[in-house]
Amino acid sequence: MSSFIQLFGASGATIKSLQRGVFSGSTTTDITISAVDPSKTEVSTLGWAFAPGLRAYLLNATTLRFEALGGQGTSFIPWEVRELAGNVKQIQRGLVAASSASSGTISIAAVNPLKTSVRNLGCLNNDGQGRNVSVYLQNATTLAWSQGGGTNLGGFSWELTEYIQ
Repeated sequence: MSSFIQLFGASGATIKSLQRGVFSGSTTTDITISAVDPSKTEVSTLGWAFAPGLRAYLLNATTLRFEALGGQGTSFIPWEVRELAGNVKQIQRGLVAASSASSGTISIAAVNPLKTSVRNLGCLNNDGQGRNVSVYLQNATTLAWSQGGGTNLGGFSWELTEYIQ
């Protein structure tokens, strides 16, 4: 019989598999993980220790990518990859390209805002300075983002999960 860890809170989702690690590096690195179903898998970065110019995302079913501009020092980032079972309606993810804008929007497939969580998985920048990028659900079909600390955004990665209940 499979064992599941119950996630408490509004989602009611269970974890089918959980993988953890710590990225340590300063260049783009692919980390091989056990195969997951990308349509049911969330990525979380669990804090950043010196991480200007770095973003994380699920590249495919067996690869977690940390993308870095390089030359900005070594970063240490704990991470989790959670494959969910049960109460997940959909997971959407994306990469936002470099921009000189201080804010913008992203069109997404329709979600129920009361049953959706959004995650920012890090941002690149072009000048070696840390950037604070906020990503949030503006409405059922739009994510909005804004950045602080200048307008040299090199891009960022995001992910959202919509739960059934």
